[in-house]
Amino acid sequence: MRILFCNIAWMKFYKGTCPDDIPVNGGSYVMQTGMANEEFNFLPFENENGDYYCYGSVETKSTKGRKSNELHIEKLEGCSLLAGEDAIDDVLVIFCARPDRGSEKNNTHIVGWYQHATVFRNYQPVKLGFEDEELERAFNIMTKKENAVLLPVGLRCRRTLWWAPRANEQGYGFGQANVWFPTNLKSDAAQNYISKIVKQIKDYDEENWIDKYE
Repeated sequence: MRILFCNIAWMKFYKGTCPDDIPVNGGSYVMQTGMANEEFNFLPFENENGDYYCYGSVETKSTKGRKSNELHIEKLEGCSLLAGEDAIDDVLVIFCARPDRGSEKNNTHIVGWYQHATVFRNYQPVKLGFEDEELERAFNIMTKKENAVLLPVGLRCRRTLWWAPRANEQGYGFGQANVWFPTNLKSDAAQNYISKIVKQIKDYDEENWIDKYE
């Protein structure tokens, strides 16, 4: 299975920044501006064909503060020979973030996921239509609305269920980058973690906040 873990800023609803939902723990840009490109990751938009999609973003850093680096999609499972491809389909993308408060604020947790997602090497432009304006944004992950799940806040923070690993703590998981490609896992602990999370995602039938705004 092609799996990509993405570290993003923490928000409740990911339906856009507002006074009651300001992104936190998303790096220096978020700290300085109070905004994040991933703020709309779980807001479905209707395309020209009448289908609803979620357009997600994960920050890929930049070279000397200028051009954003590409997302190395060839590192996805089974894609090592596809270094020239611009996009890869059928990926399970798991979004993770650190809570803004509480006992788990120093730990990373899964906030939601896209199944059967398309992941792009470089950022793609998209015009997001609202009632009173059209906003142009950049994204590098997309999926149909029915394949997206946003976990309720209280459920995300259950340490035994939806925690995400850090390499400096567990020996596998996120390092310095905002993405983790769980390939060539060498430890039983890492393999067991991936098997457990994939099963939880497949079996998940509880509340989905994809249509919740407040």
